[in-house]
Amino acid sequence: INVFNVVAVTAGQAWWTPTNHLRLISQDGTNLYYMYLHMSPDALRRAGMQQGAPVAVARGAKVGEVGNWLKTQPNATTAHLHFEIRKQFEMCGEFGCTVAPYWTLILAYERLINARGTEVTN
Repeated sequence: INVFNVVAVTAGQAWWTPTNHLRLISQDGTNLYYMYLHMSPDALRRAGMQQGAPVAVARGAKVGEVGNWLKTQPNATTAHLHFEIRKQFEMCGEFGCTVAPYWTLILAYERLINARGTEVTN
């Protein structure tokens, strides 16, 4: 059962990999890419993704669904989405280096309140 839509965090090129991961390469000047893992192939297909080919997506466009599509397999996990933020041009092994998402939460909150936060020090 798929329970929630998954949307693109930014405009870019979405690549459906052979391991059913979706790599969204941003076109917003941040030089980041985003990894969405554990979505079902059917959900990716319904969202218009094409395995092995880039698909242009707009920010907020549906790219898949969160669900428990492996629930029928022993030891499978419940519904969840594994989401990563990675740097495009700074490598850590064979993948881009991960970026802590905390700063994106701060920026989103500042946009919500239309103000800059203040750093609290002891």
